[in-house]
Amino acid sequence: MVLHREELPYEIRKMASELFAGKKGFTQEEMKALFTEEIRKVVPLPLVLNESGFWDRLGNTMVKMQFDQKLRPDPFPTLKKAFEYWLSLLPLWRQKELLLELCRKPNFPMGRGKPPISGRNELAALLTSFVIDPHVSQALQRLDSAYVTNTWVKAMDRCGSDPQGAITVARTLLESVCKHLLDACGGAYDGKDDLPKLYSLLANELKIAPNQQSEQALKRIFGSCQSIVDGVGTLRNQLGDAHGQGKANMELTPSLATFTVNLAGTVAMFLVQAWEADQRTPPLILVEN
Repeated sequence: MVLHREELPYEIRKMASELFAGKKGFTQEEMKALFTEEIRKVVPLPLVLNESGFWDRLGNTMVKMQFDQKLRPDPFPTLKKAFEYWLSLLPLWRQKELLLELCRKPNFPMGRGKPPISGRNELAALLTSFVIDPHVSQALQRLDSAYVTNTWVKAMDRCGSDPQGAITVARTLLESVCKHLLDACGGAYDGKDDLPKLYSLLANELKIAPNQQSEQALKRIFGSCQSIVDGVGTLRNQLGDAHGQGKANMELTPSLATFTVNLAGTVAMFLVQAWEADQRTPPLILVEN
C-alpha cells in the first residue's frame, strides 16, 4: 500500500474543520490521538512500542516516497489547519468514512464540546452525495502522482455543481494519465499532441490498439475505448468550459457530466492496469526495510 496525500472537496474540508476544530470539537492532543490510531490502520509500518517511534517511522516512510508534505507532529498555528493536515494523510475513502462517523456517532472525546447536530447533518449530506470509486482511485494512486489523483477527485466533485468544468477536468485526467504512462514506457510524444493522439501512442505501446488484435471481439472493445477517448475530447471542445458557447449549444446536465467522468475514470483505470500487466515497469509499491 502506498501513502498519498489526498483531499476531499474544499466545501467538505472547510465545513468539517469548522465543526470539529472550530469553536467546538477536538483539542489538538485529542486530534493527534485520533489520527495516530487512524494512520496506524492504513500505513504498513512495523509495530512500534511508543508514539515517538511511530512518528519517526512514518516520517522515514514519507521521505522514501518523496511525499509532498513534511511530517508535522508539532503544534499547528490553528486547530483547523491541524485537522485538515491529519485528515489528508488518510486514504480518500477513509476520510469520508471517518467524517461520517464523527457526524453520526459523536462519541469521540471532544474536550471543547460537541458540534451542533444541524451542522453534522449538513456535513453528512454533503459527504453522502460525494461518490468515490475505490477501484479507479486505487489504480490512479499507483501512478504515484498527487496531481492525477486530485484531478480525478476534482472531476467527480464538479459533476453536480459545474458540469462543464467536470468535462474539462475529465479530459485533463486522461491526458495526464496518458503522458505519465508514456513516460513510464519510454514512449515519445510531442507536447502539442492532443488527447486522441496521446491515447493512440499509448495504446500501441501497451499493445491494446485495435489493429494489434487478432480477435474481432477485442478489436471492437479496444476500438470502443478509442471512441470513448475521442468522445470525451469532442464533448469537452463542444460543451466544456474551455471554449465560448453560442445560443444553440446543447445543455450539459449533471447526469451527462457524471456519465462522461465515470467513462474517463474507467478508461484511465484500464490504462494503468494494462501498463502494470505489460510489466515494462513493476507496480509502484512501498517496501519497508
